[in-house]
Amino acid sequence: MNNLKTEIKEAVENKETMKHVLNYYLVSNKYDADTEFEQIRKQLLITAQKTTSWNETRPVRWIYLEKTLLEEINIGEFVLSKAKILEIAANTNQPISDPDEVEAFLGYYHRIGTYAYFKDLPDCVVMLPQWLANAFRCIVFADIFQDDVSIITEWNQFRTTGRLSENCLDRLFSCQSVEIKEHRDQILALMEKFDIIVRPKIKLESNEIVQESHYFVPCMTRTEDFAKVIGLFKCESKSSWLCLELEFLPPPLTTSLLIAYSRELAVASVVDSTGDNGPVFYSNFALFYLKDAEDEMLLIAAHKNIIQMQVWKRGHIKRSYSSLRQKINECIHRLGRFFQMKLCYKTKLKCSALSLTDCSGMEDIDKFKEETQYFCKIHSGFRCTNEMSSDWIETTLKQTLTKEQINASRMSMITRDVLTDALYDRLAMDSTPFRSRTECDIPYLYAELRRQNRHMPTKGSWGGSLTDIKDKHKKIGDDIERIRLIQSEILHLSPFAINSSRYTDLCRLVRDVAKRMELNNNKNTDYTNDVKDILQQGVSHKQFEEQEKRN
Repeated sequence: MNNLKTEIKEAVENKETMKHVLNYYLVSNKYDADTEFEQIRKQLLITAQKTTSWNETRPVRWIYLEKTLLEEINIGEFVLSKAKILEIAANTNQPISDPDEVEAFLGYYHRIGTYAYFKDLPDCVVMLPQWLANAFRCIVFADIFQDDVSIITEWNQFRTTGRLSENCLDRLFSCQSVEIKEHRDQILALMEKFDIIVRPKIKLESNEIVQESHYFVPCMTRTEDFAKVIGLFKCESKSSWLCLELEFLPPPLTTSLLIAYSRELAVASVVDSTGDNGPVFYSNFALFYLKDAEDEMLLIAAHKNIIQMQVWKRGHIKRSYSSLRQKINECIHRLGRFFQMKLCYKTKLKCSALSLTDCSGMEDIDKFKEETQYFCKIHSGFRCTNEMSSDWIETTLKQTLTKEQINASRMSMITRDVLTDALYDRLAMDSTPFRSRTECDIPYLYAELRRQNRHMPTKGSWGGSLTDIKDKHKKIGDDIERIRLIQSEILHLSPFAINSSRYTDLCRLVRDVAKRMELNNNKNTDYTNDVKDILQQGVSHKQFEEQEKRN
């Protein structure tokens, strides 16, 4: 046990990552007594009680529907269409005739891992996740063909490059059970949803953009020598490195991030040893062409717990890529929701001349906002901070915005993101939202919470103005009203600006509301951290226009 603990401590390099290791259990399915497993059960119970879904209320009729669907599983029906589930729901002991409620049922059981359901794949609701895992495994771990001479070339290509040819795919499915063969198309669609396989768009040397005819399995793609790959591309200049240093970077997050970008941008390609065009898309880095910029490429790479981004240019054009910085922040936030984890990170910059693996020269981005010079390790001297920051901080456009416009933009982002999250999480704890988070706004969530009437404000009724809510009123219902009224105030700004005095009052108000809501919603410091991040970040002209347009 001590040797195993030492190995784990050596593998986990920093205290931020170490906090994910809660305890150690050494068990065997041959020799351990039940007492060993009982310790694990107790720890799981303690951990479960800290989750937001613990003790949530759910309609009793859902239990009847779940039991009926279990009967379908028991007779071997592992995949059902949503239409079939609607039919079953309408004929249980406690029928559900509302399609929205069935949608909420499927969404909830998908989130807790009971079923696998995606709204845009209504013909494929997987009732048994283990069956789906077995289907996935038939591709990712299918070593049964490594000695098959007829397919050895394609098989070796799959194991080294991740390219899954149609012939190889046919052979893989031919050896599976009947129910897996019957649902081949649905399984492949779900594998795309779970970011296991992808068909990226690639840009050829002729500048033609084509859709890959074969699937790629990123987790199978061996990590290539980074220096060797980048040596195949000529560029006259590079931006500084944008570095997102996460407390903990799980490998699936890197894969999902690269796949998310491959769905929007064309992947660069190189001619491999067989003469085919292979995408520069590996398990830990990928190279993309920026839209509407033929002479610029975007490199995204992961090293240890750091996601890094750099723009490669064929010329020496100097421009801001702050929109790329904003996009990757949004993408990581979205992936955090998908993986149901809080992704905390620090934004840093490093000199363009530093290598991917050299992270000792990283400096916090705020330093470049506050100081005029910094010491560059690779150049062994002081350099102008603008040389680094101008790539990722849009200083020229920020100057066109007044302080009041920036105040309004930040407050709009807080209401639309953080405070809406708080109301949605509250509704999810009280009942089951019929809509997903992305389909909800504050007016809808307020109406639902008011309709349920579980959290009556201190004054004894709903509605009114902020002057009706005293500082000492700290019930959940009081903060629900505060959120509605803050959003209403932002919505009716004309012009879209907030003066310093009112901004100070609103900042204090949203901080207090965020702190109380995260305590009531069991969210640790999620909301307060998000509020802090938004209040500290810069606001680009593009962000201002987006927030103004939404209000």
